[in-house]
Amino acid sequence: MQAEVMPKFNGGEVQDFRTWVMSQIHYPESMVKGKIQGRMLVEFVINKEGKLTDFHVIKELHKDASEQVADVLSKSPLWTPGQNNGKAVSMKFILPLDFRLSSPHGMRRQMQLQNRSPRQARMRTGPMRLTRLSS
Repeated sequence: MQAEVMPKFNGGEVQDFRTWVMSQIHYPESMVKGKIQGRMLVEFVINKEGKLTDFHVIKELHKDASEQVADVLSKSPLWTPGQNNGKAVSMKFILPLDFRLSSPHGMRRQMQLQNRSPRQARMRTGPMRLTRLSS
């Protein structure tokens, strides 16, 4: 189910939340050392008050990544909740997070072009899915 008015993050869109998450999460060193990469899926609820609750990792990649993501989500600024018929409703989100290691040569070249120091890993988020929870 969709809401008539979708939740807003800091007055903006879902992409703004994805950008915020990306700025808060760092590739765990244990995953870099273990050369662990892939996609994890995290589910959470934006409740009627605009607070993120009920964090649940649907697809875990590594315990360190899961712990870090849960910590970041717990610090999320309040959202403007979704609405149906003028009333706030809780919405369930699924957020995909991609953890990818880059080859040292390829990353070095990319960072040189961007005039930045090389990093060993990167993260990105995928499209989020939203579902309105029944009242």
